[in-house]
Amino acid sequence: MVTLATLICVGWQLPADSAGLYYGPAEGRLSSHYGWRTDPMNGRKRFHSGIDIAAPHGTPVYATQDGVVAYSGRYKGYGNIVVIQHSKTLSTLYAHNSKLLVRRGQTVRHGQLISRVGSTGRSTGPHLHFEVHQKKQYMNPMTYLGQLAQSRHQHFAKGSATNAAPAKQMAKAGHHYNPTAQGGPVIEEKKKNPTPTKRTRGTVEVIRDGKKTTYTFR
Repeated sequence: MVTLATLICVGWQLPADSAGLYYGPAEGRLSSHYGWRTDPMNGRKRFHSGIDIAAPHGTPVYATQDGVVAYSGRYKGYGNIVVIQHSKTLSTLYAHNSKLLVRRGQTVRHGQLISRVGSTGRSTGPHLHFEVHQKKQYMNPMTYLGQLAQSRHQHFAKGSATNAAPAKQMAKAGHHYNPTAQGGPVIEEKKKNPTPTKRTRGTVEVIRDGKKTTYTFR
């Protein structure tokens, strides 16, 4: 069961009204969890170092926090990736993109458009593979995004003036902070109609306006 604190990684926008903040890296369906799983490519048991969010080709991908782009380009089975360094010990990775919209060394804000979903590299179909690295070790993205959401809610509850302007900008842009792209796309995937992503079963609990709804996908 996925609770409100970890819902944001699936792609729903919460909160959708007052703060205008977006916590997840992409809108879509959680197709694979963090941890041990059966590899969809070869059927073997393999540790999955992130989460997969199945989404249509070209779906926008957003930075989850402020940071500096440490890498933007092709990388082995990850395909086209973006790595954002948020601090000396924390970074996030966004893989299998069709387009990369930021360059190495570029400063980005949380909620900024950085790439678009694709199926480059070792992939069965269009999806975003999202990883969190803390102190050179993998961290469960569900935990990371839950902590991030809680931190921002507490920040806004105190009436922080620091985040007020970005919040308004994101609200006007449909809950996303999306400044003018710098440099344009770096890489564009040529494959337009990849095979749909294989999905695992899952249940998501959505709490919105005080009402609880449970979604089950297969």
